[in-house]
Amino acid sequence: KQHGSSSNNINLEDSAFLGVDGLIKLLKKYRAGLSSGPVGASSTCLLTVGVIGYPNVGKSSVINALKRVSSHNSTNGNVGAVVGNTPGVTRAMQRFVIDKHLVLLDSPGVV
Repeated sequence: KQHGSSSNNINLEDSAFLGVDGLIKLLKKYRAGLSSGPVGASSTCLLTVGVIGYPNVGKSSVINALKRVSSHNSTNGNVGAVVGNTPGVTRAMQRFVIDKHLVLLDSPGVV
């Protein structure tokens, strides 16, 4: 329920719904805790988060919301994850850079 170093705890029970901005802030806060942890990681610490789950539950849609792009509307080459109404649209692991410290991995559905 709590993650991060003792000086940078994150309580996941603070809110039932984080929303896009809240989730981004939570991930950045978690990454900041990693970079100041006992390992001594620097500001170049990269947090990679895998999004996994059952087929057709919205994994790619969550990534698109975090990227703030529609899978049907790319701007400046910033392409989002492809989504569809049927399971199996995501067929291989895909990597999406959110910023220089955060990467999301979109996985095919796991049964």
